[in-house]
Order: sequence, then structure tokens, then C-alpha cells
Amino acid sequence: MFVDDIDALVRETISHSEGLNKNPFMDFSFDPEEIGPGQVPGVFYHLEKKASTFVIRIFESQNLSADYQNILDKPENYPTLRLLDEEDHNVAQRLKYFECDLFELAKNIKTELANKRFPIFEEHIFNVSDPGDSWWVKLDENQIKIFFKLSRTESMDELIKLGPLGDSKLTMEKFNKLYGYFKMLFPIEDYSSAHGQFTIKSDDHNMMFKAFKNIFTKGDSGFDFWDSLRRLEMKSQSEPFIESLKEANLFMMELANIRRFWIQIQKQID
Repeated sequence: MFVDDIDALVRETISHSEGLNKNPFMDFSFDPEEIGPGQVPGVFYHLEKKASTFVIRIFESQNLSADYQNILDKPENYPTLRLLDEEDHNVAQRLKYFECDLFELAKNIKTELANKRFPIFEEHIFNVSDPGDSWWVKLDENQIKIFFKLSRTESMDELIKLGPLGDSKLTMEKFNKLYGYFKMLFPIEDYSSAHGQFTIKSDDHNMMFKAFKNIFTKGDSGFDFWDSLRRLEMKSQSEPFIESLKEANLFMMELANIRRFWIQIQKQID
């Protein structure tokens, strides 16, 4: 079943790439007044921004196009989005959407990000006892290092803020189990996941390693990366580790998807 999912992702990527003549995994969100969402899974969301914090109200959808007009016509039927405003009746302006390749990815966005209050400038209110939810990444030659909590031991100008991409503890546990998985994708020179950070070092000229890094820096790993995961999964159907491989591939898809969504949120915040 998961081969079908990742195969659908690859075919969707090709379709977007050919139809739009642009990077296939870039942000496909458009101005709703110009063009509505496609008949694809995704999330509708309403970004409630205050002076120093914001909350993302989210409704996941199996078909954005089918639900879009229903939400505009009857926003009161979608209370989780909190679109009604006594002073501003322009619901269409507040309603945003984000397309996903799989409904499972839309549900993951809602699970990780819905209804949580985030500081706009998290790094300005750093607290040692509660360093925030965002992940941060540092890129060195042949290496990527992810910090799951902000730390004053690292120079801020060397870090890229990734956003709250998931539960830090659970993510570190997952990375702890994925050494063999990554070794199938690219050569590994150093690997560790402990003490609030994840480090992986490889050959920076390796295309798969570059694509993996792009998941975090861009939310965009490119068609070739996903196609390689699909082909790896197909040829491993009879292997005893196939279920673990499927879970790892889905984990990569979730990371790329939620990072791409957060990039869109950052643009709206800025």
C-alpha cells in the first residue's frame, strides 16, 4: 500500500512540474481569488496573529477543491478555523490553504501545529528552562546538525530556524533507529542522535545527501530523491525490513511536507 502512496507522490510531482514548469516540490499555494485549490488533499488554515504570538487554526481536507466553497459559504460549520469576525466579514481573505500529496500528510500538519500558540520571535525570548518548540539547523562542510531546542552554546548567526516540525523526543528516537536506512541512501561518516541534537556527516557531493539536507533548508528535496525512495521500496518488497523502510520513507515525506508548510507560514508572519 505504501508503495502506491509514494508512487502517487512521484506522479503528482511530475504532473505539477510539467504543468507549472517550475520546481516540482515548491509551494503550490495561490491567491484563492485568482484560482481555487486543486482536487487534492491538504489543509485549510486561518493564521491568527497578535502582537508577539500567533496561532494556526487548521482543518484537514481530502479534497481541497470540494471543501473550499463550502467553507466560504458556511464558515460557521467549520468552527475549528475560527473564520467569523464581527468586524471583518471577508472570510475569503482569512482562509488560506496548503496542498499535500497525501491526506496522511495533511493530518500530520494538523496534529503537530494546530491550535498551539507560537512566539513570533522565539529567539528573542529564550528561556533556558523552556527553550521553545522550534528546531534549528547548522550546515557545515559535509555535515548537517539539527538542534531540537535553542541553545546559547551555538552562534545564532550560524543557525537556520526550521520551525516546530514535530515532537523533539519522538523525532530523536526515530533518528536513533534510522542509521541503517540512511546508509542505504548515502555514505555515512558520522551519525548521532542524543542530547537534544541530531548529527549526520556524509559526502557533500552525493546527490541523495544534498537532497536530504534540502528537506530542512527548503522543504524541497526534488523529484529524483522521492523517485529513489520509491524504487528502493519496490526492490525491497521481499526484505524483512520492508515495513521499517516504509515507515522511514513516510517520515521523510512528513518532514519535507511540514517544513514546506512552515516556510509558507513564515512568509505570512513576516
